[in-house]
Amino acid sequence: MALIVNITWFVKPEKRIQFIAELSGKLPVTKAYDGCRWLYLADNADAKEDRVEAVSMWDSREKYDAYLAFREESGELGEFAEKYYTADPQWKYMTVLMDFNK
Repeated sequence: MALIVNITWFVKPEKRIQFIAELSGKLPVTKAYDGCRWLYLADNADAKEDRVEAVSMWDSREKYDAYLAFREESGELGEFAEKYYTADPQWKYMTVLMDFNK
């Protein structure tokens, strides 16, 4: 079953532009990863300036978990946390019940 993932990063405001720039170099790999259907990097218009969000759709939770394990094994998640985060990211997982885009 398809899964929508919303991740919110809490970043140091003075490093926000650098965070987005570095992330933009990594997100094409995410989009190309097996199971990723689409991916958007977004600002939450109602949130504070220290937040950046990504919303993506995956074929399944298993496919997303495999992708997340790939990122963890690479060490990138720890590097980003040290360099940019003010708090741990928050993940929201939403199982797609109906898809009206087909």
